[in-house]
Amino acid sequence: MEKVFVLISIFFVIYLIFFKRLRIFEILTVLSTLILLLIVGIRYKHFPVVGLFETLNFYALSLILIYFIWGTEDKKISNLVYIVSLVLYSLSLFGKPFTSPFVSDSLNTLLFPVHVAFSFISYAFFTLSFLYALSDRETDRVLRLNYLGFITYTIGLWSGGIWAFKAWGVYFLYGMKEIFSFVIWIYYSGIIHLKYSNNRKLINIATIVGFAIVIFTYLGIGLFMRNTHSLR
Repeated sequence: MEKVFVLISIFFVIYLIFFKRLRIFEILTVLSTLILLLIVGIRYKHFPVVGLFETLNFYALSLILIYFIWGTEDKKISNLVYIVSLVLYSLSLFGKPFTSPFVSDSLNTLLFPVHVAFSFISYAFFTLSFLYALSDRETDRVLRLNYLGFITYTIGLWSGGIWAFKAWGVYFLYGMKEIFSFVIWIYYSGIIHLKYSNNRKLINIATIVGFAIVIFTYLGIGLFMRNTHSLR
């Protein structure tokens, strides 16, 4: 049943990309995804950010909402945002909601949703900054989005460290996911200081590379490497 809402969101996004951008369809896309996540959360009794299906939909929702707030009316950017959203929604169809009860008390803590939610909100900021950099538009906006992404990512990383200590007794596990998560933090801490270089091309290239690292960390390691954050 949950995938019906994904298909509805896909329909709205396709219309926005190939036909006409209507505010009502943008709102309906958000509502469809929001209802989906609420249903999953209530039905399976957990914050809906577990596994591939839930995180991809949360990621798409975050991206669209952030674009509503911090984006522009640039048609090219809006089309790119909805193309990325379409990819995220489509990929989520290969997953399914997490239906098993949590067997660990560490997952029944506020730290878990804070860690995961802020991580994906930061991914959405990084994605939007990537799209502006890819289009070679508004360097100041690229830097601002990277900065907001860095702040939200820091909250996610900080809460994740405390969560790891509660779950495993250590703040940092030396797995690929944890190492690359720290690499992302170091990398974007460098990017936000590139504003002092006044080099637009360098900022755009660094942002594009940063997004590649983010996607590799999320999907590459999450799907193809055995780790504590493996996606279902």
